Amino acid sequence: GIKEVIIKRWGVSEQNIFVAPNGYDATLFENLPDQKNARERLNLPAEAKIVMYVGSLQAWKGADMLYRLAAAMPDITFVVVGGASDATDGNIITVSKKPYRLIPLYLRAADILVAPYPGGDARSEYFFSPVKLFEYMASGVPVIVTDTPAIREVASAESVYYTSSYSVAVFQGMIKDILSDKVGASKKALEASVASRRYEWRARAENIIGFIKK
Repeated sequence: GIKEVIIKRWGVSEQNIFVAPNGYDATLFENLPDQKNARERLNLPAEAKIVMYVGSLQAWKGADMLYRLAAAMPDITFVVVGGASDATDGNIITVSKKPYRLIPLYLRAADILVAPYPGGDARSEYFFSPVKLFEYMASGVPVIVTDTPAIREVASAESVYYTSSYSVAVFQGMIKDILSDKVGASKKALEASVASRRYEWRARAENIIGFIKK
């Protein structure tokens, strides 16, 4: 999206622009424990079905969708990592901000990861590159994400679950489908994990250097 604006507004040649999305630190995802051990280390419910959001609680990031889903799906545990403090209210667990190095452990503890961008904001539609998504993809856990042009640039429908709209009913239906299709969900999560390797910081740097040399 930014590339298109630069070409249109300033007439820069497309050949002189290299698009480098954000990335993630792949070393933090090496030798992660399985889901059971991750939950034990984080003191999360061992037998619960956990749907998780990790990141900022700004309105345009859509974390409020987790709280709305919690009210609609009492049999599911929803975990939001990135709050001001730790709290538990019914089937929703809010976890305070954690050091970056611990985030992969939280991701591994989930059954489903959600990136519920509301849309309707040019920034989230076209002009951002979410580190959250690359980390989600690297975790080996199924990912639900809002369908926007910016997200489509970096994640295919073979690697993530795209929602058709920002509504509780749509997210609820998708969560149920994923939990009932473990084989399909595992296949998609594996595809995401493989695809994420393109977005390691080292790979990003090598691509930029290669473009400059060329």
